[in-house]
Amino acid sequence: MVKKKVRESLPSDTIVNIRLRLPIDLHAALTVAATTHERSLNSEILYRLNNTFNPEFLSWEAEQELKGRAEMKVLLDLLKDQKVQARVEQVVEELRAKEQRGKK
Repeated sequence: MVKKKVRESLPSDTIVNIRLRLPIDLHAALTVAATTHERSLNSEILYRLNNTFNPEFLSWEAEQELKGRAEMKVLLDLLKDQKVQARVEQVVEELRAKEQRGKK
C-alpha cells in the first residue's frame, strides 16, 4: 500500500487507538480506494469520516489541492529553464551513482 510521504504528527494524547472489525468486502473496497488515492488505509478511513462529519473539511481539502496545483505550476515553469534542467539532471545522476555504490 502506498503511503503519503508527509505526515502531520499529532500529540499522542489527541489520538485514540481502536480495533475495528470490517466486513471483508468493505475492507477490500477501502484498500483499493486508499491505493488509488495514494493514502494509507488509516488515512483513507479518516478522509472519509472527515467528509461525513466535518463539512469544513471539503473546502479545506479543495484549498490544499489548489495550493498544490499552484506549486506544481511553479515547478513546471522552473523546469523549462535550461540551467535548472541541467542541475536536475546532475542531481539525478549523483543520486543514481550513490544508489549504485550502496548496492555493491
